[in-house]
Amino acid sequence: MAVTEGRKGAVKLGTEGADTLVAAMNSWTLTSNADRIDVTVFGATAKEYLAGFKDGELRISGFYDPADDAQADLHTAFGDGTEVDLRLYVDDTLNTGFEGSGVVLSREVGSEVAGAATCNFTIAVNGEITPFDDGVS
Repeated sequence: MAVTEGRKGAVKLGTEGADTLVAAMNSWTLTSNADRIDVTVFGATAKEYLAGFKDGELRISGFYDPADDAQADLHTAFGDGTEVDLRLYVDDTLNTGFEGSGVVLSREVGSEVAGAATCNFTIAVNGEITPFDDGVS
């Protein structure tokens, strides 16, 4: 079994060979779904389905770093409604993960007296998110 340690993950903006690390992130979650098309016919005793259009959502979370250009790019993309290219690394040391593009739907920035300032972004995927394996860096 080849389980990957979560600490090897990363979130980067851009495309292969031109991606920039989003600093201070410590979590990402990609959720992909397909529409459920009911194709049940008269007389059936159980429902049947086809998979329809697919969509996805990405949530990235971490610590707020106002000096990080990539975080600033996400804030700007939210304000402008512009699309961002993303590479989600499951293992940054092996260059494996998922890539695609999307629009920033929401951002949250928070702070509390007993902790560090945080930021979260939710991104709606445009098109497909595809796996990549660029080999060992």
